[in-house]
Amino acid sequence: TTLLQLAQTLLFRYEKQGCNEAVADEINELMTEFQDFSDDSPECKAANFVLEMVKRCRAVNSGDLAELEKLDWKLQHSKMVPPDGYLDRPRRLIKLSTAMWGECEKHGKLSDLDHLLELSKQALRLLPSRHPDRLPGLRTLGGVLWRLFEVHDDLSYLRELILLCEEALQLIPEGHPEHPYWVTNFNLLLCSFF
Repeated sequence: TTLLQLAQTLLFRYEKQGCNEAVADEINELMTEFQDFSDDSPECKAANFVLEMVKRCRAVNSGDLAELEKLDWKLQHSKMVPPDGYLDRPRRLIKLSTAMWGECEKHGKLSDLDHLLELSKQALRLLPSRHPDRLPGLRTLGGVLWRLFEVHDDLSYLRELILLCEEALQLIPEGHPEHPYWVTNFNLLLCSFF
């Protein structure tokens, strides 16, 4: 467990410091220690997740179009969720749901909406109510809820979206760059609902 925590900390440092390849190599070396665990063990799943994140960071930072296309395909098909207890799990879930939402919008795949709804809600449940990282998650969840409302014409999605806008407006003060966005959306939702 200590090795895994060290690798997770190194991964966090790797991402924050511009993806230093020496750090990535160190993470890969540490993860070989988990080869003796069964594939179903939490340790092995967490180690595999760390290795996958290193691969993704390397692909993004390489700028290689072929690598980025492989990464895009993998993200669309793997929907890899960080294991319980994973360092910084809420932020990673928000990033994953935001990336998947972008793909859903880009390709018009409505089949992923229910999965995205659950993933976004799961990320928000893991964060305290006044946490600043909630805002990107609320934005993604808002997009998903709106699309579900459009598809199913179910007012429960609209009600949930109104509550979500109220929460976002409580998180951001007037003068915040996103304040006008949320006020406008809130007003549009109220007009749609009534």
